Amino acid sequence: MVDERLKSRFMKESKMEDLIWVCVELENEKVFVGGAYLVPPSSTRTHKAKELVTEIGGDVARFCLEGQVILAGDWNCKVGQLESTARERVFARKSVSTCVDERGKRMIELMNASDVVVLNGVQESAQFTCKAARGEGIDDYLAVSCALVDRTSEMEYWDERESELESDHVAIGCRIKVKKVVCLQRKEKREKRKTFQVVGKVRSWKFWYWLSEICDKI
Repeated sequence: MVDERLKSRFMKESKMEDLIWVCVELENEKVFVGGAYLVPPSSTRTHKAKELVTEIGGDVARFCLEGQVILAGDWNCKVGQLESTARERVFARKSVSTCVDERGKRMIELMNASDVVVLNGVQESAQFTCKAARGEGIDDYLAVSCALVDRTSEMEYWDERESELESDHVAIGCRIKVKKVVCLQRKEKREKRKTFQVVGKVRSWKFWYWLSEICDKI
Protein backbone atom coordinates (compact mmCIF):
# COMPACT_ATOMS: atom_id res chain seq x y z
CA MET A 1 0.00 0.00 0.00
CA VAL A 2 1.29 3.43 -0.98
CA ASP A 3 0.13 6.72 0.49
CA GLU A 4 -2.29 8.20 -2.06
CA ARG A 5 -0.57 11.57 -1.72
CA LEU A 6 2.53 10.09 -3.37
CA LYS A 7 2.91 9.50 -7.08
CA SER A 8 3.39 5.80 -7.64
CA ARG A 9 3.08 3.22 -10.39
CA PHE A 10 3.08 -0.54 -10.64
CA MET A 11 6.30 -1.90 -12.11
CA LYS A 12 6.03 -5.68 -12.25
CA GLU A 13 4.78 -8.83 -10.61
CA SER A 14 6.65 -12.10 -10.83
CA LYS A 15 5.03 -14.94 -12.71
CA MET A 16 5.53 -16.92 -9.52
CA GLU A 17 3.32 -14.35 -7.72
CA ASP A 18 5.63 -14.04 -4.72
CA LEU A 19 7.38 -10.85 -5.83
CA ILE A 20 5.98 -7.42 -6.64
CA TRP A 21 7.54 -4.04 -7.40
CA VAL A 22 6.15 -0.50 -7.40
CA CYS A 23 7.89 2.79 -8.10
CA VAL A 24 7.31 5.78 -5.84
CA GLU A 25 8.27 9.01 -7.58
CA LEU A 26 9.38 11.73 -5.23
CA GLU A 27 10.27 15.22 -6.35
CA ASN A 28 13.92 14.45 -6.97
CA GLU A 29 14.35 10.70 -6.93
CA LYS A 30 12.65 7.43 -7.77
CA VAL A 31 12.36 4.74 -5.13
CA PHE A 32 11.61 1.19 -6.24
CA VAL A 33 9.88 -0.74 -3.47
CA GLY A 34 9.70 -4.52 -3.62
CA GLY A 35 7.94 -7.12 -1.53
CA ALA A 36 9.16 -10.72 -1.71
CA TYR A 37 8.13 -14.02 -0.17
CA LEU A 38 10.35 -17.07 -0.44
CA VAL A 39 8.89 -20.41 0.63
CA PRO A 40 10.75 -22.37 3.33
CA PRO A 41 13.50 -24.69 2.08
CA SER A 42 11.38 -27.65 3.19
CA SER A 43 8.54 -26.66 0.84
CA THR A 44 7.75 -28.66 -2.31
CA ARG A 45 8.10 -25.35 -4.18
CA THR A 46 11.68 -24.80 -3.06
CA HIS A 47 12.96 -25.14 -6.66
CA LYS A 48 10.73 -22.21 -7.59
CA ALA A 49 12.21 -20.22 -4.72
CA LYS A 50 15.67 -20.66 -6.22
CA GLU A 51 14.41 -19.19 -9.48
CA LEU A 52 12.79 -16.34 -7.58
CA VAL A 53 16.04 -15.53 -5.78
CA THR A 54 17.72 -15.16 -9.17
CA GLU A 55 14.85 -12.97 -10.38
CA ILE A 56 15.15 -10.77 -7.29
CA GLY A 57 18.84 -10.29 -7.98
CA GLY A 58 18.11 -9.24 -11.55
CA ASP A 59 15.35 -6.83 -10.54
CA VAL A 60 17.49 -5.19 -7.86
CA ALA A 61 20.36 -4.72 -10.31
CA ARG A 62 18.02 -3.19 -12.89
CA PHE A 63 16.19 -0.82 -10.57
CA CYS A 64 19.39 0.34 -8.89
CA LEU A 65 20.38 1.82 -12.27
CA GLU A 66 17.23 3.95 -12.27
CA GLY A 67 16.92 5.01 -8.64
CA GLN A 68 16.96 3.83 -5.03
CA VAL A 69 15.77 0.38 -3.98
CA ILE A 70 13.92 -0.91 -0.94
CA LEU A 71 13.23 -4.64 -0.65
CA ALA A 72 11.41 -6.27 2.24
CA GLY A 73 9.71 -9.53 3.00
CA ASP A 74 9.79 -13.01 4.42
CA TRP A 75 12.84 -14.52 2.74
CA ASN A 76 12.88 -17.68 4.87
CA CYS A 77 16.66 -17.67 4.99
CA LYS A 78 19.44 -17.19 7.52
CA VAL A 79 22.13 -14.55 7.08
CA GLY A 80 23.54 -14.73 10.61
CA GLN A 81 26.30 -12.15 10.95
CA LEU A 82 27.35 -12.04 7.29
CA GLU A 83 28.55 -8.58 6.33
CA SER A 84 26.94 -6.34 3.76
CA THR A 85 29.37 -4.49 1.49
CA ALA A 86 28.43 -1.56 -0.73
CA ARG A 87 30.46 1.19 -2.41
CA GLU A 88 33.62 0.07 -0.65
CA ARG A 89 31.89 0.30 2.73
CA VAL A 90 31.60 -2.69 5.02
CA PHE A 91 28.48 -2.95 7.17
CA ALA A 92 29.13 -5.32 10.07
CA ARG A 93 26.10 -7.20 11.34
CA LYS A 94 25.19 -7.96 14.94
CA SER A 95 22.51 -10.55 15.54
CA VAL A 96 20.92 -12.75 18.18
CA SER A 97 21.44 -15.57 15.68
CA THR A 98 24.62 -16.83 14.03
CA CYS A 99 22.77 -19.31 11.82
CA VAL A 100 23.61 -19.08 8.10
CA ASP A 101 22.20 -21.13 5.22
CA GLU A 102 22.84 -21.29 1.47
CA ARG A 103 19.90 -19.08 0.56
CA GLY A 104 21.04 -16.48 3.08
CA LYS A 105 24.53 -16.46 1.56
CA ARG A 106 23.04 -16.07 -1.92
CA MET A 107 20.77 -13.19 -0.92
CA ILE A 108 23.64 -11.29 0.71
CA GLU A 109 25.78 -11.96 -2.36
CA LEU A 110 23.12 -10.58 -4.73
CA MET A 111 22.46 -7.53 -2.57
CA ASN A 112 26.17 -6.78 -2.28
CA ALA A 113 26.54 -6.99 -6.05
CA SER A 114 24.08 -4.09 -6.41
CA ASP A 115 25.30 -2.04 -3.42
CA VAL A 116 22.17 -2.84 -1.43
CA VAL A 117 22.46 -3.27 2.34
CA VAL A 118 20.40 -5.69 4.44
CA LEU A 119 19.50 -3.51 7.43
CA ASN A 120 18.84 -6.26 9.99
CA GLY A 121 21.66 -5.95 12.52
CA VAL A 122 23.46 -3.01 10.91
CA GLN A 123 22.35 -0.26 13.30
CA GLU A 124 21.43 -2.43 16.28
CA SER A 125 21.53 -6.17 16.89
CA ALA A 126 19.07 -8.05 14.68
CA GLN A 127 16.15 -9.48 16.63
CA PHE A 128 14.07 -12.60 16.07
CA THR A 129 11.24 -12.04 13.58
CA CYS A 130 9.60 -15.46 13.78
CA LYS A 131 8.41 -17.13 16.95
CA ALA A 132 6.88 -20.43 15.91
CA ALA A 133 6.36 -23.73 17.70
CA ARG A 134 9.59 -25.02 16.20
CA GLY A 135 11.52 -22.16 17.82
CA GLU A 136 12.66 -18.61 17.21
CA GLY A 137 14.47 -17.39 14.13
CA ILE A 138 15.14 -14.49 11.77
CA ASP A 139 13.30 -14.94 8.47
CA ASP A 140 12.09 -11.43 7.62
CA TYR A 141 14.44 -8.83 6.20
CA LEU A 142 14.62 -5.24 5.03
CA ALA A 143 17.24 -4.05 2.53
CA VAL A 144 17.89 -0.61 1.05
CA SER A 145 20.27 0.99 -1.43
CA CYS A 146 23.54 2.08 0.15
CA ALA A 147 22.64 5.73 -0.43
CA LEU A 148 19.61 5.32 1.85
CA VAL A 149 21.38 3.70 4.80
CA ASP A 150 22.38 6.96 6.46
CA ARG A 151 18.86 8.26 5.95
CA THR A 152 17.13 5.38 7.73
CA SER A 153 16.11 5.03 11.34
CA GLU A 154 16.85 1.96 13.39
CA MET A 155 14.69 -1.01 12.50
CA GLU A 156 11.48 -1.36 14.45
CA TYR A 157 9.73 -4.58 15.44
CA TRP A 158 6.05 -5.04 16.29
CA ASP A 159 4.62 -8.27 17.59
CA GLU A 160 1.06 -9.43 16.81
CA ARG A 161 -0.38 -7.51 19.74
CA GLU A 162 1.04 -4.23 18.44
CA SER A 163 0.53 -4.86 14.73
CA GLU A 164 -2.95 -6.43 15.08
CA LEU A 165 -1.84 -9.28 12.84
CA GLU A 166 -2.48 -12.91 13.65
CA SER A 167 0.90 -14.35 12.76
CA ASP A 168 3.91 -16.07 14.27
CA HIS A 169 6.01 -13.40 12.56
CA VAL A 170 6.60 -9.90 13.84
CA ALA A 171 6.19 -6.87 11.58
CA ILE A 172 9.38 -4.96 10.76
CA GLY A 173 9.97 -1.49 9.37
CA CYS A 174 12.03 1.68 9.46
CA ARG A 175 11.68 5.37 8.63
CA ILE A 176 13.53 6.87 5.69
CA LYS A 177 14.15 10.59 5.31
CA VAL A 178 13.13 11.98 1.94
CA LYS A 179 15.56 14.27 0.16
CA LYS A 180 14.72 17.93 0.13
CA VAL A 181 15.91 20.20 -2.63
CA VAL A 182 15.68 23.85 -1.80
CA CYS A 183 14.95 26.41 -4.47
CA LEU A 184 17.18 29.35 -3.63
CA GLN A 185 15.89 32.79 -4.52
CA ARG A 186 17.09 36.28 -3.86
CA LYS A 187 15.35 37.92 -0.97
CA GLU A 188 15.35 41.63 -0.46
CA LYS A 189 14.69 43.25 2.85
CA ARG A 190 14.47 46.86 3.78
CA GLU A 191 17.59 46.83 5.90
CA LYS A 192 19.54 43.99 4.34
CA ARG A 193 19.74 42.08 1.08
CA LYS A 194 20.99 38.52 0.95
CA THR A 195 21.87 36.54 -2.16
CA PHE A 196 22.68 32.84 -2.23
CA GLN A 197 24.60 30.99 -4.90
CA VAL A 198 25.35 27.29 -5.00
CA VAL A 199 28.86 26.51 -6.14
CA GLY A 200 29.35 23.00 -7.52
CA LYS A 201 27.09 20.03 -7.00
CA VAL A 202 26.45 18.89 -3.46
CA ARG A 203 24.82 15.49 -3.21
CA SER A 204 24.48 15.16 0.54
CA TRP A 205 20.87 15.46 1.70
CA LYS A 206 22.22 16.65 5.06
CA PHE A 207 23.59 19.77 3.36
CA TRP A 208 20.22 20.59 1.79
CA TYR A 209 18.38 19.93 5.04
CA TRP A 210 20.77 22.27 6.88
CA LEU A 211 20.40 24.88 4.17
CA SER A 212 16.61 24.72 4.26
CA GLU A 213 16.66 25.44 7.99
CA ILE A 214 18.77 28.55 7.39
CA CYS A 215 16.48 29.74 4.57
CA ASP A 216 13.43 29.31 6.79
CA LYS A 217 14.92 31.77 9.26
CA ILE A 218 15.51 34.47 6.64
